Amino acid sequence: MDKNMDNRKRNKKAEASPEAVQKPTEIKKGTLKGKSDQKSPSKVSPNHESNLIKFASTFSKIIPTSFKVKHLVLLPTLAFLQIIVYYFYLQKTERIMTERSSFLEQQLKPDEAAHRGDYRALYKFQKSSTYDQVQQEDLTVVTQCSVNNLHYLIDMSARWQGQISVAVFTPKNDAIITLYAINAIRRCFPDVRDLVTFSIVWPTNKGPIFEENPPAGLSSPECSEVYQALKSIPGQNYAKTSIPYPHNTLRNVARYELNTKLMFLLDIDTVPARGSREQFLHFAQKRDLFGEGAHLIENTVYVTPAFEVLEDVEPPADKTGLLNLLESERIRPFHNETCWYCHKTTRYEDWIQVPQENQLAISYEVDWEQSWEPYYISLTNIPEHDERFKQYGYDRISQICELFMADYRFFVLNNLFTVHQGYKRLGGFHMEKNIENRKNFLIFEDQFQPDMQSKYPDSNRTCRQRESWTSRDGRAQVRININDHLKNLQKRNIAK
Repeated sequence: MDKNMDNRKRNKKAEASPEAVQKPTEIKKGTLKGKSDQKSPSKVSPNHESNLIKFASTFSKIIPTSFKVKHLVLLPTLAFLQIIVYYFYLQKTERIMTERSSFLEQQLKPDEAAHRGDYRALYKFQKSSTYDQVQQEDLTVVTQCSVNNLHYLIDMSARWQGQISVAVFTPKNDAIITLYAINAIRRCFPDVRDLVTFSIVWPTNKGPIFEENPPAGLSSPECSEVYQALKSIPGQNYAKTSIPYPHNTLRNVARYELNTKLMFLLDIDTVPARGSREQFLHFAQKRDLFGEGAHLIENTVYVTPAFEVLEDVEPPADKTGLLNLLESERIRPFHNETCWYCHKTTRYEDWIQVPQENQLAISYEVDWEQSWEPYYISLTNIPEHDERFKQYGYDRISQICELFMADYRFFVLNNLFTVHQGYKRLGGFHMEKNIENRKNFLIFEDQFQPDMQSKYPDSNRTCRQRESWTSRDGRAQVRININDHLKNLQKRNIAK
């Protein structure tokens, strides 16, 4: 019993010994704090531990503090997904490019385009639905435009009611928009489908390319949306690009191998008086211009006075309506503000004095004057427009000059006229216009004129500039004369 008591006392002393309590505690604390003087249970050597610390320090600078072990799995997964997405993107892009290339080859066939100087042309790319029914004893409107002006064909075809040949300038992606626009305008407007023949022209070095999809409205089943889409196609100032607009090349393409003997040269944003075609055909038949009287139209141009109407005014249908608009000052001679001398040769003040007649007739003959650029009706075999003139200036002036040197005569008709939709204003021209005009003037003087002298050596005529048309006094006088004649006309009407 005493022995048992002694054993219990010895055990209690051992439990109360400081060494038995403190030593495990100190080892535990040293392990948690990572002190270097405590031995690790894994027995890591000091050098190896130091390398681990350095590696951990470097890794911590690369990886954000919020980085977790799961990112080691997430990052490769995201990279793999990105590769898959990129692969399918490339596959889709390649498929789209293939489809677009196939579309060009099937719909446009650019390799079949004829070479014409620095340009390629698809003559009669889309013929009018009545093209093969046209008689030679007829006349065709010849015009040209860029894709953003195709909507003007709607009004022109409704007024003309005859064949129209238009050449459309289609560099690069404009070719794609033009394809859709032609299909849309033909689908929605029967006059355009039945009467208009489209040719397409592009620069050889800026050929058709399918870069962007055309406006969605061109594919709409609603023709009102098609019309808005046609009018909303953005225009391009070719003066600010490396693609000069070739007016004369387009005009020559539009008149290439017409199936009528006569043509009517117009710009796309002008319209003729209503019934112009019918009146002129009756005029031609009465004089047998397609038969024994054909000599009467040889070396002859029939001029139609050109006017411009305010933007919100409907172009007049006939001469009576035009004179009423003149009186209310809502119409004026074409280019009255920007180039009054370009049309003054037509003698507006004399033309308005000639009353409107039931039948078309010649009012008077005019002599050529420099800078004149009238709209006219003529045979289709007259000299072509000189294709050296691009952008602004001397494009039509040069051709009228050649007609003058080739001994053509110019007759002004009594009832017919053309109207530009909107006033031409000085502020409406781009900054490069004067530079373009100057460049073309130099071509006109230094190249075109000597060529004309060589081409017509027996002609005693010349188009050399005799004076500078800088004065605006002449324009003011023309306007005063017109107003005086209108007042006299009004007095005569009141007297009747």
